[in-house]
Amino acid sequence: MTRIYEDDDILIVFKPRGIETASDTSKDTLEAKVGFAACHRLDVNTEGLVIFAKTKTAGDEMRTAFENGFIEKTYLALCFGTLRKSPLTLSGWLSKIPKAAW
Repeated sequence: MTRIYEDDDILIVFKPRGIETASDTSKDTLEAKVGFAACHRLDVNTEGLVIFAKTKTAGDEMRTAFENGFIEKTYLALCFGTLRKSPLTLSGWLSKIPKAAW
């Protein structure tokens, strides 16, 4: 974990892959390590920036900003092999597949 930005209201850290952002059952999470509430989550196998709220007001404002599209998540995928067209931009909505369907 690397601290990227911090002020009185928020903390932004780089989350490496292999660590949970937050969990109701595990104490070995990034949220537990920084001691503040995560405003959003990244999957365990995803690395990137995570915003933490240091105050309740900041948390409420950040969640509202995500919900209203003022803050967006952007993902970059690394592909191995040969692409037929490069560079290639794929756009679309991600959806969760229930574990029962695996």
